[in-house]
Amino acid sequence: MLRENNEDSMLIEDPKDVVLRGKKGILFAVADGLGGMEHGELASAGAVLHLGHLFQALAELSDPLWLREAIRNVNQKIYSINERMGAIEWMGTTLTASIFLGEEVVIGHVGDSRMYQIRDGIIRRLTMDHASDRCTLTRAVGTEPDVEVDLYKVPARLGDIYVQCSDGLYSMVSDEEILSVATAYVPEESCKRLVALTNEKGGADNITLQVIRVAQ
Repeated sequence: MLRENNEDSMLIEDPKDVVLRGKKGILFAVADGLGGMEHGELASAGAVLHLGHLFQALAELSDPLWLREAIRNVNQKIYSINERMGAIEWMGTTLTASIFLGEEVVIGHVGDSRMYQIRDGIIRRLTMDHASDRCTLTRAVGTEPDVEVDLYKVPARLGDIYVQCSDGLYSMVSDEEILSVATAYVPEESCKRLVALTNEKGGADNITLQVIRVAQ
């Protein structure tokens, strides 16, 4: 409601081939370009696009560490662009990505976008923010030659709901509100209602979210 420029980007890579999907899963990603830095929207868009290309080239997810190395590869890509551009303030982005494969979710995370899990009526944050306060990131993609990537593996159960989002959502609505909406509606409607609720509260930042329900 306040920002003219959207520095968020998101991606879903769902293999159309059922066999391929069974081998490497479905990829979801959310990125939030660093506010106030040059070309934040290019950093977030470039991050999810490059990650998507790496996932497309993947034949099988045999090692969860692949996601960590893929995000480090994305970091190197954006860092090299920064070097060539020679800007005073380098572009960077958060990046939270998840791969749903069988009964497991693998999450790679840098920055302060988040992944929540809703199970048995309880919401729990799975990622830890890399921020010293609400305004200063301590870790981002693209601003250094290498980046430390948090990697999480969690079991997925039938009926689980996962909410992957930029800080534009959780900075305006509570975890309890996310829980209430995400459990009351199907994923697409949940997304629409959470965006509307955030905007009703002032919509101070760009809002990007993905609601993923584990089904048969």
